[in-house]
Amino acid sequence: MREFLKPTRVTWIIFAILLATNAGLIVLGFLTFTWSLIGILLFQIGWLYASFNFLNIDVMGKSSEFITAPNLLGWMLVIIGSLISLALYYFISSYISKNYYDYKNRKMSR
Repeated sequence: MREFLKPTRVTWIIFAILLATNAGLIVLGFLTFTWSLIGILLFQIGWLYASFNFLNIDVMGKSSEFITAPNLLGWMLVIIGSLISLALYYFISSYISKNYYDYKNRKMSR
């Protein structure tokens, strides 16, 4: 039996499919102006940033504009949120890959 998080060919293929599907949905959202699809990107990138902003921790830049760029802490939270999303995609692809190899081994042993 293969280890759970061991990178295999199937794991990378599934990971690439998940990323391509995610990117495709986001591009489709921008092309059709469907905010529910664009929200996928905004949630994956900004959930941690929005959480800290909700707790009144300063993550915004100093500007009088309605939408401001994040400060250093805000950018770090955006990057960390993105890395967590990528790690979640890798765990999902590893789980699917493990089940694929388990099914393949059971089928060959019969």
